[in-house]
Amino acid sequence: MEGPYRKHPRNPLIDFSGRGQNRQCEDAFVWLEDGKFKMIVRDMGLYSHEVGLIMESDDGLTWSEPLIAYQPVRAYVAQPPAPRNMTKYGRFERPQLLLRHGRPAYLFTTTQGGRYETATPFIFKIV
Repeated sequence: MEGPYRKHPRNPLIDFSGRGQNRQCEDAFVWLEDGKFKMIVRDMGLYSHEVGLIMESDDGLTWSEPLIAYQPVRAYVAQPPAPRNMTKYGRFERPQLLLRHGRPAYLFTTTQGGRYETATPFIFKIV
């Protein structure tokens, strides 16, 4: 959809800051599935800085309480201890989905680390 775009008067629509300790989320990916908006985001302290969250909405403005969508990196692969220079080690960032027939089929994300200690992409098949 092309703009122009306008800021919604209720922005931010999702705001965890009232829960204390600077809790937030980032890197939202939104899609429409079975008539509901769904959103996957990286958690920034609601549960843990290392997990992803998922929420639903009927109108795209009012969102459900977040649930954990995916776990920290260590839940899927064994990693050596974090190098001192890596501040984002152990968490997935920038989640995106590939939809097939209107449903999530694959989760694409990245993390710090890997053989070259840079960004390492991960692709998960959703079953």
